[in-house]
Amino acid sequence: MSMKGWGSDPLAIDAVSAFASMEASSTVGLISTFEPNLIFCREDDLVGEIRESDRYRRFDYLPVKRDRCIVGLLSLESARSHSNAARDPVSKHMKQIDDTILIASDAGILSFIEHAQEYPCRLVLSGMKLNGIVLLSDLQKLPVRSSIFFLITHLELLIATTMRSKFKEDTDWLNLLSVNRQSKIEEKWSRLK
Repeated sequence: MSMKGWGSDPLAIDAVSAFASMEASSTVGLISTFEPNLIFCREDDLVGEIRESDRYRRFDYLPVKRDRCIVGLLSLESARSHSNAARDPVSKHMKQIDDTILIASDAGILSFIEHAQEYPCRLVLSGMKLNGIVLLSDLQKLPVRSSIFFLITHLELLIATTMRSKFKEDTDWLNLLSVNRQSKIEEKWSRLK
């Protein structure tokens, strides 16, 4: 046991391997929607009908199919904002498949999160088939929480380790805070005891 009461160094790990392992076990496939639950439209459907249909009202994006294959992605926000597009086919307004809207089902959740602001919706490739969708709103699902918890815990351990190496006594770092902040910490510490 160390002088500060720790049984072992919490950061005595290969962080790269730990993150890779976590990414491999917390995949986009865990939060995606796949067929047969996948709601989609057809490329020859009319934009006006899609906009007005109650079936699609709660969605922001729809996979677009030709026969049995997904061929694009329709942003319903964009379709709803083009008032003169009502008689156009979906194919005229959909985004064609490219690498900005594709993600593998075995990609890590953190990989999706990293680019979710720029690409809030991705079509999911599972094995050899494009048959799913993952959206920004899917980040509310349970498997995401373990990934975020992992990151936050790692950050907390880094901060604690840095503070222990820089400040020998608790009062050393506490003295750097304002009197108000110090009293709040003392109050919280007293409650926790």
